[in-house]
Amino acid sequence: MKFKYFMLITFITALGLQYFRVKKLPTYFTLKQERDFIVPEGKKGDLNIENPQKQLLLYSEDGIGTREILYNLNKVFEFTKTKHDSQKINGYQGEISGYSSVIIVAEDFTGMRKEVFLGIKKFIEDGGNLIVLERSFKSPFNSMGGILNIDGFTETSGIKFYTSFFPGMETTKPSGEFISGSSLKLNLSPDAEIIVASDDDTPLIWEIPYGKGRIIYSNTSMFEGNTTRGLLTQLIAYGNDYFIMPVFNSKIAHIDDFPAPIPSGDNKKIHEEYNMNNINFFKKVWWPDMESIAQREKLRYTTFIIGDYTDATDKRKIVDFTEKLRETTGYFGREVFQDEGELGFHGYNHFSLVLEGGMNFEDYGYIPWTGIEDMIFSLEKLKDLTKDLYGEEVKIFSYVPPSNIITKDGKKALIAALPELKSISGIYMGDYEPGLLLQEVGRDPDYPQLYSLPRFSAGFHYSEDLMWSIYNAIGAYGCVSHFVHPDDITDQERGKGKSWEQLKKEYEKIFSQINIHFPFLDADVQSDATLKYMQMEGLVIDHEKIKNIIKINFNNYRGPVNTFVRIRGNRIKDVENGEFQLIEKTAKDNLYLVKFDAEKSHIILGGEGL
Repeated sequence: MKFKYFMLITFITALGLQYFRVKKLPTYFTLKQERDFIVPEGKKGDLNIENPQKQLLLYSEDGIGTREILYNLNKVFEFTKTKHDSQKINGYQGEISGYSSVIIVAEDFTGMRKEVFLGIKKFIEDGGNLIVLERSFKSPFNSMGGILNIDGFTETSGIKFYTSFFPGMETTKPSGEFISGSSLKLNLSPDAEIIVASDDDTPLIWEIPYGKGRIIYSNTSMFEGNTTRGLLTQLIAYGNDYFIMPVFNSKIAHIDDFPAPIPSGDNKKIHEEYNMNNINFFKKVWWPDMESIAQREKLRYTTFIIGDYTDATDKRKIVDFTEKLRETTGYFGREVFQDEGELGFHGYNHFSLVLEGGMNFEDYGYIPWTGIEDMIFSLEKLKDLTKDLYGEEVKIFSYVPPSNIITKDGKKALIAALPELKSISGIYMGDYEPGLLLQEVGRDPDYPQLYSLPRFSAGFHYSEDLMWSIYNAIGAYGCVSHFVHPDDITDQERGKGKSWEQLKKEYEKIFSQINIHFPFLDADVQSDATLKYMQMEGLVIDHEKIKNIIKINFNNYRGPVNTFVRIRGNRIKDVENGEFQLIEKTAKDNLYLVKFDAEKSHIILGGEGL
């Protein structure tokens, strides 16, 4: 009799658990995704910095290429908090001494005063640094930079390093299609030490001593694009006696379209490889593999939910989600939370938040939204779904637009529907098209209460071009932000016909290579990176080197500051109010990650030599 009761109780319990799992579990066991984005009041250190490090930028605006290099350089200065004075080189009459380096971006030197040339020459002879960022056929600095003769211009492609310079970057060889530019055909002095050359061995960047100082010369136009901004940033750092720049120190992995409805039935490719239908494959193979990769490579996923793949863009046609959809979406969403991931929004459906005329709808097979109110209604419908599935305490802080396309109208709808939203992520590199969200790191240009945090790379495929993009993002921002889609494996273009077994190995290789060179990057979700940027946004850094001590004073210090620090001809012995670790030792300098824990600090160097 007791055994009968036991079996009956077991059966009822199992039936009840199954019922709650499918129908009621979200309302009984809620999750939490909350964050306080209020940054503390900024503090100011009380160190007296008498001669803060500062760069002098002399430039011309004679061509599109020059202006593009200037744009990228100013973005470098903006993010790295580099103090600098910018002046047109033609007619400049100011001082040269007192700067850490003179940086020149110019192809046309017409109108430059002789006194300025002689001032720069003496500045270098006395131990200063000159960094030339654009090749010029008639530059008065060519002979000083070691150029013996010039035989016109040549088009170059590819890139290879002759010396240690920045981890990963120096061993990566992007394709000639990805990296190309215009250079001078020239012969160099034997004193010139080549840092970078093209595939055909044309010198692109070199260093040459001059008097007590040195010149870093760039014989290339490749800094016109942002694919080399990390190289540009590190070249400025390398060209100074020391350099300090704040970084995210983040490694972020996005999954777009996840959770999302999984097509029922079989996909031919999946069925042939695993003899499974779509749902079983993604539950039993794809997601467990992604979790295993995350555990081995120290990742936390930020995923972006799609409610349904309906074509409704009129609120009168937007319907409730099916129970089957709720079950699948609820399952995968909870898996993400269980792995300490984060949920963001991708959309009620996969139609970009754009009205008629805002994008090339035919190219994407999309339909315009009827109005902004319809967009808002759809987003609120998705909010209701997440509340039903995961509870009231799951707030949405991040958004990725479908196909990386959104207009100001779409952003207006986001703000209205998602008051907790903090960041929008588009892409960092791409060719302009209507509505495409090409972003710089910073505040959104349309709605400054939102932050723009672009993704720097994408895809499951490992390639040298991809790794070049990743290492340049680390070099410029100390940040990896990479995204994939679950259906990359079934998409002919994105999957390139490869099996999941091939793709998952390549995907893991991407992060294993990152971890080899940068094992210290924090495994962040999107809101972590957003908060880090908010803390560093208004930061002001003053610093100076006196003998073997670098004094550092922060203004608007709002919490720990992660930095890359390069020290030329010396090494760090200790950091007051902070901690440090060596990233790479080169023949000329040492590169460190330094984390400062207070509004002032001293870096104590370890004596002469590396």
